[in-house]
Amino acid sequence: MRFLCFSDVHGSVDAVRTMLGDVRRRGDSYDAFIFAGDLTNLSSLRKTKKERELLENALGNMSKSSKKYKEYVAERNERFFEESKHTAREILGLLAREEIPCYYILGNRDRLGKYRLAEVKGLFDSRYSICLDQVKTAGIEDIKLTADEKPVDSKTILVRHSPGGWRESYRVYREALLNITGHTHQAIVYKNFLNTGFLYRDETRGAEPMMGGYFGVEIKEGRLGSITYNDMGGLVEHDFVLDGVQGKVYSVHRSYFPFTLQLV
Repeated sequence: MRFLCFSDVHGSVDAVRTMLGDVRRRGDSYDAFIFAGDLTNLSSLRKTKKERELLENALGNMSKSSKKYKEYVAERNERFFEESKHTAREILGLLAREEIPCYYILGNRDRLGKYRLAEVKGLFDSRYSICLDQVKTAGIEDIKLTADEKPVDSKTILVRHSPGGWRESYRVYREALLNITGHTHQAIVYKNFLNTGFLYRDETRGAEPMMGGYFGVEIKEGRLGSITYNDMGGLVEHDFVLDGVQGKVYSVHRSYFPFTLQLV
């Protein structure tokens, strides 16, 4: 069984189209998608140049405690939520057209205050789209996919967006078939741990927008097989060794950010 694993799309429909085109170009096929969060850019739209300019033109230096400012922000956040629901449905629709299951969770960028895409029932109505935030556990053949850390066993693929610690600290369950995370934008492969990095890095934190990549994961006879990185943006591959076992890091820079793996 082969899974296409990715995360951190940040609302880029074009990035998903590019990924699907890359899969076809390589002549690859997969049995399911696993998506580890940040489908949209709901929480960070306010940080884009366009939205900062709109705010400046509308309110100038008006106090954030003023009624007009609060009303503007409330209306803006409602608009962001509606836009993000539309974006999420467009992306999930693209994936559903491949006619394989997509097991997905939502990330920190998929929520803004009271607005949470993970709580939208029927966000995309398709038998191919399975939100693990809502169903908690799903199965494909004898493999269990879940966003719930307990219980985890050798048939479990645990899908989380945040790594289980703060920033570059990851909680890794030894017994799991596979641990998958996203969030930190630094892809890592080590034993049964996979951080999928990002498919698309956007501008909202001052970074240069760029494509990242995705992973192909093979499961053979109930055991974790190969994990292959498919790059689309020129990320740099690094080797590291932990407890005598070699791992891989794929980062934007010639060096990578330090991290720790908490094996539990």
